[in-house]
Amino acid sequence: MRIGVDIGGTFTDVVATNGAGDIAYVAKLPASAAAGSMLAGIDAALAATGSRPADVDVIVHATTLGTNALLQLSGTRVALVTTAGFRDVLELGRARRPALYDLHFEKLPPLVPRERRFEVRERVSHEGQVLVPLDAAGVAALAPALRAAEAEIVAVCLLHAYANPAHEQEVKRLLEAALPDVPVICSHEVLPEPKEFERTTTTVICAFLAPLIETYLGEVDRHLAERGLRAGLYVMHSAGGVLRPSDVRLRAHTLVESGPAAGVLAATQLIRTALPPAEQAGTYVAFDMGGTSAKACLIREGQFGVTTEYEVGRGAHESFSVRLSGYPIKSPVIDLIESGQGGGSIAWVDAAGVLKVGPQSAGAVPGPACYGRGGDLPTVTDCNLALGRLHPENFAGGTMALDADCAHRAIETHLAGQLGVDVRAAAAGVLRVVNAAMARSVRVISVQRGVDPRALALIAFGGAGPLHAAELADHLGMPRVLVPPAPGVFSAAGLVYSDLRMDFSHAAGLRCAPEHDAAVSALFATLAGRAADWLRAQRRDAGAASLALQADVRYVGQSHTLTVAADRASLGAGLAARIRQAFDAQHAALFSFANPTAAAEIVTCRVTCTVPLGGPPGQASSRIALSPPRASGGRAPRAAQRAVFFAGHGFVRTQILDRGALGVGEEIIGPAIIEEDTSTTVVPPGRQAVLRAQQVLELSVLR
Repeated sequence: MRIGVDIGGTFTDVVATNGAGDIAYVAKLPASAAAGSMLAGIDAALAATGSRPADVDVIVHATTLGTNALLQLSGTRVALVTTAGFRDVLELGRARRPALYDLHFEKLPPLVPRERRFEVRERVSHEGQVLVPLDAAGVAALAPALRAAEAEIVAVCLLHAYANPAHEQEVKRLLEAALPDVPVICSHEVLPEPKEFERTTTTVICAFLAPLIETYLGEVDRHLAERGLRAGLYVMHSAGGVLRPSDVRLRAHTLVESGPAAGVLAATQLIRTALPPAEQAGTYVAFDMGGTSAKACLIREGQFGVTTEYEVGRGAHESFSVRLSGYPIKSPVIDLIESGQGGGSIAWVDAAGVLKVGPQSAGAVPGPACYGRGGDLPTVTDCNLALGRLHPENFAGGTMALDADCAHRAIETHLAGQLGVDVRAAAAGVLRVVNAAMARSVRVISVQRGVDPRALALIAFGGAGPLHAAELADHLGMPRVLVPPAPGVFSAAGLVYSDLRMDFSHAAGLRCAPEHDAAVSALFATLAGRAADWLRAQRRDAGAASLALQADVRYVGQSHTLTVAADRASLGAGLAARIRQAFDAQHAALFSFANPTAAAEIVTCRVTCTVPLGGPPGQASSRIALSPPRASGGRAPRAAQRAVFFAGHGFVRTQILDRGALGVGEEIIGPAIIEEDTSTTVVPPGRQAVLRAQQVLELSVLR
C-alpha cells in the first residue's frame, strides 16, 4: 500500500493505493500549519480501507513548507561567507526587471542582510587556478563575528568554487571546528555550476530552508513511527521525483515547487495510461487550480519539460500596490507557470477602482467568507457560491457546509459597493478577471513557445480547476477539456506514482570541439559514478535505475544556455559534435535561427538518475476510484436543478448531476453542474460532457 499526502495552502489531499496499484481511497481535509492534517488523513485512509500500519510500505509527501518560508521570510537565520569584494552579490543581482515599465517595482529584501555577510581573502579563477591563497587566519577570525550575529547556519559561496572547491572545503573545516553547533553548507555541494548570483542565491536559499525542513520531516517521521508506520517516508521535489529526508540538507531548495510537480506527474500518468494510443502523442496543458494558486504546464508526447532556473516569491506587497521580484533558484524544476489565482484568492478593488484578484489568499484559516470561520474578505470560492456554481450543502462531498449569506455580505461590502454594481455583477466580474489571468499564463507556455492553444487539450484538476476549466478553454479556443476522476486530489495521486530521482551536475566550460570529446565523456562518467554512489547509499539496485545525460550549451558570448540531451551510448569520439548538432537544432526550433559556424561551448554537464520506489512502479494503473457513496444521502439527485450564472447567458436553470452516478458514454449537454466529493465541474452552454473509459470526463464543444 502507498499513501500520498499533498499539503497545500488551503487543503490537505490524501490518496491511498491498494496492492494492485489502483487508488482505493481519497480525502480532502483542511490544511494545518504542522503535520496534523497529514496524520489525520493517513489514519482515515487506514480505517477506510481496513488496513494495518504494517500494510503501508511507502508514504510520499508534498509540502508548501519551503514556499511559505520564503514568502513569509520565516526560515533559518543565515550568515554568508564569500570572497572579498563580493559581499553584495545578493543585493546587486541581475539587471533584468519582471516588468520593464513598472514604476512600482521593488526587489525583495535579500535573505541575508548585509550585517550577516562576511568576506574572506582568497581568489580562484574560472579555470580553477588559485590566484590568491586562502587567508586561513581571517577565516578563523570570523568565528566570533558569526557567533555575535547569532547565525544558525552558515552558507559559504566563494568565487568560482565550482572549478576548484578546495578553498570552500577549508573554510568549512575551519568554521565547523570553531563553531561545532552551527551547520555549514558550501556552494560546491549545492550547485557546482557557474553564474555567481544564481549560485549564491541558491546556496543561501538551501541554507535558509534546510534546518526548517529537516526538523519538520523529522517530526513527521517520529509521529508516523508512534502510529506503527515504519514505511519509507519520501518527499516530492521540484523536478518531478522524490527524495529521502536524509538527502534534503543539500537539496532543500528543490522542495519549493513540491506540490505543483506532483500534479504534472499525475497528468502525465493519465495521458500514458488512460488515453488511447492515438491520443498519447498529443500535446496537453496540465491545469491545476487549487485554493491558493493556479499552475499550467505543457506536456508533449507524454513528456513534461524541465528547466534549470526559476524564481519564487514574486507577488504583491501587503498594500496590494507594490509588485516584488522573486528569489532566483538554479535547480532542475518542472517547467510550469504559476499565478496567484485560486479558490481562496482574495478579490479587491485598487485605488484606481480596478477589480483585482490575488495573489493574497484566505488560506484554510480563516478561509473564504463562506467557510464561516471568521473570514470576511471575498474570494473566488465566495463568488462561485454566489453565482450558483457551488451548492452550500454539498461542498466537499457534503462534509462541509458553506454560508451563502457570509459570501454575499463579503462581496457586497468589499466589491459591489466600491464598484457601483450589484453582488451578482461583482461576482461575475471576479470570475472574468480570474479566467483572463489564467488564460495569460497558459499563453506564456503555449503561444510564446510557438504552440497554438487551439490545437491543445486542457487537463483540469485541483479543487477549483474543473469549476473554471471549460470557460478558460473557451477563452483560449481550446476544443477539449479532460477532467480526471477525483480531480480535487489529483496531485496527491501523482505522489503515489512517482519515482526516486536525483540530479547531478558540474561545470564543464569546454568548447564543442573534437579535442574535448574525452574531457566531456570523462565528466559525464564522473557524474554517473556519483549517481552509482547515491544508489548504493539508497540500497537500490543499479540495474533498475535509468540515467539521462544532458548538457547546457550556448554560443560563445551568449549569457543563456539551452539544455540538450546526450546519448550515454555515444560517449567518446564525436560526442561534442553530436551535442553541438542537437543544440543547433533546438536553437532553430525555439528562435527560428541557428548559427552552425559560430563557436559553441558546453557550460554544464548533467546526469539524472531515476529508480522505481518499489511495489507498483511508475507505470502502474491510473484507475482512480471515486470515494464510495455515503450511506446517508448528500449526493445530488439526477433531477436536481438550480439557477446558475453563465457569462453571456445570465442565470440559467441548470441540471445538477452526481458524477458517481454517470455511466460510461453518457452525454450531458450543457448547461450542467457535475458534482463529486473533491470538486465540481461546470459545463457551460455550448459544451457537452461525456464520461469516457477510465472515468475521464471529457468536455467538448458542441458541433
